[in-house]
Amino acid sequence: MRTNFVGTMRIGRAKALVFGAAVMAALWFGLLITAKPAHAATFTVNSIADTGDATPDGTCSSTCTLREAMQEASANNNAPTVDVINFNIPAAQCDAQGVCTISPATELPDIDGPLTIDGYTQGDSTAATTDDAKENTLTFGTNAVLKIVLSGPSTFSDPNNGFDGFDVEAGPTTIRGLVINNFKSSTSGSGGQAIGFFNVDGNINNVVEGNFIGTNATGTAVVENEGDGVIINGPASTGNTIGGSTPAARNLIAGNGEQGVEISASDANTVQGNLIGTKGTTDLGNTQDGIRMTSSSNNLVTDNVIAFNGDATHNDNGVEVLKSGTGTPVGNRILSNSIFSNQALGIDLNNSGSGGREQDPKDPDTGPNNLQNFPVITSATSSGTATTIKGTLDSKPRKSFTIQFFSNPAGTDEGKTYLGQVPVKTNRQGKVSFNVLGPEVPAGNEITTTATNVSTGDTSEFSDEVAVVAAS
Repeated sequence: MRTNFVGTMRIGRAKALVFGAAVMAALWFGLLITAKPAHAATFTVNSIADTGDATPDGTCSSTCTLREAMQEASANNNAPTVDVINFNIPAAQCDAQGVCTISPATELPDIDGPLTIDGYTQGDSTAATTDDAKENTLTFGTNAVLKIVLSGPSTFSDPNNGFDGFDVEAGPTTIRGLVINNFKSSTSGSGGQAIGFFNVDGNINNVVEGNFIGTNATGTAVVENEGDGVIINGPASTGNTIGGSTPAARNLIAGNGEQGVEISASDANTVQGNLIGTKGTTDLGNTQDGIRMTSSSNNLVTDNVIAFNGDATHNDNGVEVLKSGTGTPVGNRILSNSIFSNQALGIDLNNSGSGGREQDPKDPDTGPNNLQNFPVITSATSSGTATTIKGTLDSKPRKSFTIQFFSNPAGTDEGKTYLGQVPVKTNRQGKVSFNVLGPEVPAGNEITTTATNVSTGDTSEFSDEVAVVAAS
């Protein structure tokens, strides 16, 4: 019986192996016939010309322009694979500093599949490093060296039809290492954005990093885009990042004719580590708000320098959280930035034209960021080695808050120098006091604060300023 059992098992196993092998072979053969694996393609732009391909087939010609590279990437139709556009433009097509300018006569193709456009690749193909584009390495400011400029046409022949630098309709797309300037809006005010992310399903998790948007190639003078520097438009485009946590990711977004960054009805975006309106101390302000979040919630604005935005006509702000129409923007965290010298407020919670500076007991009102109350500073005293800051917060009862502290030059009231933060929790009456020993701030400078509700993410406007006095 044992022998028969073993024999039967051996015969059965052999049959199973033969059958299994046949099935696997059939399946593999079927896969070979039907599967078309997507492969990432790399297109290398080697010409500043603006010619395109009448019949895109996924392959760039020997003279590969930016327009053609974008057409071929679109023709690939291989999402979710991310194609790449690099640069290797000969020095003969560039200026004496090695800056190569591409000036499209008409709008470039929409980016309708995931794509990385990387200006920092210019110069990589040569042994010399003197012609290389270089990422920023500074903790503060930027020493980025950009070699590829995308500039609107010098002669704008059709003012009825403005156009943008890049229109992005599919993510994840990354745009890095470019100067983008001189794009014009129409007579009705449409177009003129440097980069636009639009309300298309799947247009998520895009990145804009290491660019100069609205300036010349050195970041020292304004070359205006007449619209926004960057606009994220619509609820389908979420989770986008403008800048990032590293010095190399820092954008300079300055000199644009509308907002530096506009986030409209789009949630959960991050604006981090950028220079918005200035390269450091120079006024390169965007004409309207530095950052505007319109009916847009749960965004993070952190570690940016936001300065010199708004002009006398527009009277705009460093950061504006705006209710427009039915959508109420809430949960927008505005933390650890340097905000100064803006035309109106450093932070404005704008409730359809009504500001958010009303202080109300227990903070029950609603509106942008739930019109979060700001703290009230009662005193700021310098001992010569440290500064004691005292104050109160009246807000929602039994909630945890983060209070951040800022120092400003005498007579100013935004948040230029971030000093630090403390956690507090309100009592059942919605009140809490704070008494903080912070770094030395010279007498005469002004202290301001913000409050952020930990559970909701709502950040207040800046508090009223209180001058530092020397201890008696």
